[in-house]
Amino acid sequence: MSNIQFRLKWWVKLVLKVSVGLVVVFVLLQLLFPLSGSRIQPAARKAMARNDIANLITAIKAYRIEYGTLPLGDEIAIISILQGKNARAIVFFYAPVKQFDPQGRFLDPWKSPYRMDLSDLANPKIWSPGPNKKDEPDDPKSDDIRSWQ
Repeated sequence: MSNIQFRLKWWVKLVLKVSVGLVVVFVLLQLLFPLSGSRIQPAARKAMARNDIANLITAIKAYRIEYGTLPLGDEIAIISILQGKNARAIVFFYAPVKQFDPQGRFLDPWKSPYRMDLSDLANPKIWSPGPNKKDEPDDPKSDDIRSWQ
Protein backbone atom coordinates (compact mmCIF):
# COMPACT_ATOMS: atom_id res chain seq x y z
CA MET A 1 0.00 0.00 0.00
CA SER A 2 1.40 3.37 -0.99
CA ASN A 3 1.78 6.31 1.32
CA ILE A 4 -0.99 8.23 -0.53
CA GLN A 5 -3.50 5.39 -0.11
CA PHE A 6 -2.68 5.17 3.60
CA ARG A 7 -3.20 8.92 4.08
CA LEU A 8 -6.47 8.79 2.09
CA LYS A 9 -7.84 5.95 4.23
CA TRP A 10 -6.76 7.77 7.38
CA TRP A 11 -8.48 10.95 6.15
CA VAL A 12 -11.73 9.11 5.27
CA LYS A 13 -11.79 7.46 8.70
CA LEU A 14 -11.23 10.80 10.39
CA VAL A 15 -14.03 12.47 8.41
CA LEU A 16 -16.40 9.61 9.24
CA LYS A 17 -15.58 9.77 12.95
CA VAL A 18 -16.07 13.53 13.07
CA SER A 19 -19.36 13.22 11.15
CA VAL A 20 -20.68 10.58 13.53
CA GLY A 21 -19.59 12.71 16.47
CA LEU A 22 -21.43 15.73 15.08
CA VAL A 23 -24.59 13.68 14.53
CA VAL A 24 -24.46 12.42 18.11
CA VAL A 25 -23.99 15.97 19.44
CA PHE A 26 -26.87 17.23 17.26
CA VAL A 27 -29.19 14.47 18.51
CA LEU A 28 -28.29 15.21 22.13
CA LEU A 29 -28.90 18.92 21.60
CA GLN A 30 -32.31 18.15 20.08
CA LEU A 31 -33.19 16.07 23.13
CA LEU A 32 -32.16 18.91 25.43
CA PHE A 33 -33.70 21.71 23.34
CA PRO A 34 -36.61 20.37 21.25
CA LEU A 35 -37.83 22.19 18.15
CA SER A 36 -40.63 24.04 19.88
CA GLY A 37 -39.12 27.34 18.91
CA SER A 38 -40.94 30.61 18.59
CA ARG A 39 -41.48 30.19 14.83
CA ILE A 40 -42.89 26.68 14.85
CA GLN A 41 -45.13 26.76 17.89
CA PRO A 42 -47.42 29.68 16.89
CA ALA A 43 -48.22 28.10 13.52
CA ALA A 44 -48.96 24.77 15.19
CA ARG A 45 -51.25 26.43 17.72
CA LYS A 46 -53.16 28.25 14.99
CA ALA A 47 -53.56 24.97 13.10
CA MET A 48 -54.86 23.29 16.26
CA ALA A 49 -57.38 26.09 16.79
CA ARG A 50 -58.57 25.87 13.17
CA ASN A 51 -58.96 22.11 13.57
CA ASP A 52 -60.93 22.48 16.82
CA ILE A 53 -63.21 25.07 15.20
CA ALA A 54 -63.77 22.87 12.13
CA ASN A 55 -64.63 19.92 14.39
CA LEU A 56 -67.10 22.04 16.37
CA ILE A 57 -68.77 23.35 13.21
CA THR A 58 -69.07 19.78 11.90
CA ALA A 59 -70.55 18.63 15.22
CA ILE A 60 -73.05 21.50 15.28
CA LYS A 61 -74.13 20.78 11.70
CA ALA A 62 -74.52 17.07 12.51
CA TYR A 63 -76.62 17.99 15.55
CA ARG A 64 -78.79 20.23 13.37
CA ILE A 65 -79.31 17.41 10.86
CA GLU A 66 -80.26 15.01 13.67
CA TYR A 67 -82.54 17.33 15.67
CA GLY A 68 -83.57 19.99 13.13
CA THR A 69 -82.30 22.83 15.32
CA LEU A 70 -79.07 24.08 16.83
CA PRO A 71 -78.15 23.28 20.45
CA LEU A 72 -79.26 25.94 22.91
CA GLY A 73 -77.41 27.51 25.81
CA ASP A 74 -74.06 29.06 26.56
CA GLU A 75 -70.73 27.62 25.34
CA ILE A 76 -70.53 25.18 28.26
CA ALA A 77 -74.05 23.85 27.67
CA ILE A 78 -73.54 23.58 23.90
CA ILE A 79 -70.30 21.60 24.27
CA SER A 80 -71.97 19.37 26.85
CA ILE A 81 -74.90 18.70 24.50
CA LEU A 82 -72.52 17.92 21.64
CA GLN A 83 -70.61 15.52 23.88
CA GLY A 84 -73.66 13.35 24.40
CA LYS A 85 -75.84 15.08 26.98
CA ASN A 86 -78.74 15.30 24.55
CA ALA A 87 -82.08 13.48 24.21
CA ARG A 88 -80.63 10.51 22.30
CA ALA A 89 -77.20 10.51 24.01
CA ILE A 90 -75.47 10.91 20.63
CA VAL A 91 -71.85 12.03 20.80
CA PHE A 92 -71.24 14.63 18.09
CA PHE A 93 -68.00 16.04 19.48
CA TYR A 94 -65.11 14.70 21.52
CA ALA A 95 -62.13 16.53 23.00
CA PRO A 96 -59.56 15.44 25.60
CA VAL A 97 -60.22 16.49 29.20
CA LYS A 98 -57.02 18.59 29.20
CA GLN A 99 -58.71 21.00 26.74
CA PHE A 100 -61.31 22.02 29.34
CA ASP A 101 -61.00 24.34 32.30
CA PRO A 102 -62.54 23.51 35.72
CA GLN A 103 -65.79 25.29 34.74
CA GLY A 104 -66.17 23.04 31.69
CA ARG A 105 -65.28 25.60 29.03
CA PHE A 106 -63.56 24.24 25.91
CA LEU A 107 -60.17 25.98 25.64
CA ASP A 108 -58.14 26.98 22.61
CA PRO A 109 -54.34 26.39 22.48
CA TRP A 110 -53.79 29.70 24.31
CA LYS A 111 -56.07 28.57 27.19
CA SER A 112 -58.91 30.96 26.28
CA PRO A 113 -62.43 29.60 25.86
CA TYR A 114 -63.79 29.29 22.34
CA ARG A 115 -66.61 31.72 21.56
CA MET A 116 -69.85 30.74 19.78
CA ASP A 117 -72.64 32.61 18.06
CA LEU A 118 -75.40 30.23 16.97
CA SER A 119 -77.99 32.92 16.25
CA ASP A 120 -77.85 32.21 12.49
CA LEU A 121 -79.18 28.70 11.85
CA ALA A 122 -77.42 28.41 8.49
CA ASN A 123 -74.07 29.88 9.55
CA PRO A 124 -73.03 29.18 13.12
CA LYS A 125 -69.93 31.16 14.12
CA ILE A 126 -67.15 29.88 16.32
CA TRP A 127 -63.90 31.65 17.04
CA SER A 128 -60.84 31.69 19.22
CA PRO A 129 -59.54 34.97 20.65
CA GLY A 130 -56.14 33.94 19.29
CA PRO A 131 -52.66 34.55 20.67
CA ASN A 132 -53.43 37.99 22.10
CA LYS A 133 -56.45 36.53 24.00
CA LYS A 134 -58.59 39.55 23.04
CA ASP A 135 -62.08 38.88 21.75
CA GLU A 136 -62.21 40.85 18.48
CA PRO A 137 -64.41 38.85 16.10
CA ASP A 138 -65.39 41.78 13.87
CA ASP A 139 -61.99 43.47 13.63
CA PRO A 140 -60.37 42.57 10.27
CA LYS A 141 -56.87 43.17 11.74
CA SER A 142 -57.51 40.87 14.70
CA ASP A 143 -55.52 37.69 15.29
CA ASP A 144 -58.73 35.80 16.15
CA ILE A 145 -59.15 32.43 14.43
CA ARG A 146 -62.67 32.44 12.96
CA SER A 147 -64.91 29.81 11.39
CA TRP A 148 -66.21 32.25 8.79
CA GLN A 149 -62.84 33.23 7.31
